Amino acid sequence: MDIERQIRRTIDAVSAAAAGEAEWTTVSRALEDLVGARNHTLFVGAPASGAFEVLSTGHDVSDGRRYREYYHKLDLWAIRGAARRNPAPFLGTELVPAEQLRKSEIFTDHLRPTGVFHVAGAIMPLGGSADSLFLGLHRPESSPAFEERDRLALQDVIPHLRRGLRLRHELCAATGAAQAAMAGLAALGTPALAVDRTNRILFANPLAAALLQARRGLVSRAGQCVAADPADTQAVATLIRQVTSGGSGGLLRLRAAPGEAPLTLMASRPADAVQPGVALLFLLDQAARQDRAKAGLLQVMYGLTAAEAEVAEAAARGETAAGIAVQRGTSEATVRAQIRLVLEKTDANNLRQLAMMISALPDVPA
Repeated sequence: MDIERQIRRTIDAVSAAAAGEAEWTTVSRALEDLVGARNHTLFVGAPASGAFEVLSTGHDVSDGRRYREYYHKLDLWAIRGAARRNPAPFLGTELVPAEQLRKSEIFTDHLRPTGVFHVAGAIMPLGGSADSLFLGLHRPESSPAFEERDRLALQDVIPHLRRGLRLRHELCAATGAAQAAMAGLAALGTPALAVDRTNRILFANPLAAALLQARRGLVSRAGQCVAADPADTQAVATLIRQVTSGGSGGLLRLRAAPGEAPLTLMASRPADAVQPGVALLFLLDQAARQDRAKAGLLQVMYGLTAAEAEVAEAAARGETAAGIAVQRGTSEATVRAQIRLVLEKTDANNLRQLAMMISALPDVPA
């Protein structure tokens, strides 16, 4: 197979792994073939501190355990590679001269028995708050050293590997943020679901699942959340994209089929999501919302405490801080502090805007 076809095959493997359609071992094996390596290690994290996740390795489990328990502290390639400013692929001797490696403890006690002497690879940050990428492709001392042509081949592939691992990081973070919200969503008396930045449905509570099945407002198509009415498609996609990119969310009136009550789509970030990438969607039935309390929904959507949610409702009704304090048996200063926190958590600019936001919420059994 010529080098161009090998590079393309490796890039295709990265794309498949990033999408969850293949294992990262497939990527590593393709990288081995690309440069004629005998073995490999691919991980993300910070090996100098021992905090890293091994995505793929051709070494024995016992070798990996010893590396994690002790030898990561002596890995000169990882330590020096992480400190260098140039994120381009490297050849091992650029970081650790051969004679220095031969005299090192990690080579004598760990690398030589595992057949590692020549190395080519890459170490670079994935970007944002993500970890760093660490790739090592290995040959034993009895084999020829890696050459400049091997570095050039890696140079064509590493940017794709970095983007693939960055996407994996974001999807993992998005899924984790969604899972944190799922318990609250499942208990809500209103249709609610969580989606990622590709509109993929991560979770839907039973009420939302029923509406999706009935094609009311939204529908699941190949696992993605889309508008039931094609005329709403672009607006729904735009609202989800705004929230998953870090925006505060908003409301969208969805078109209804003849004889059906219209629904309002409300999109919001999970309250505890540090990493953008997840949108919480609520389908609001305006006809039923006068009879039920909203405190539970305020807590799930905006991370309010029970007390803050009750104060928010009272303030939205126009009650004064002094009046709320009397009702709750607390001080006016405490109520004002709670109102400030409510405005901060909901991204409302003032009490009038807060009242408008709360009036649009669905009602949840108290």
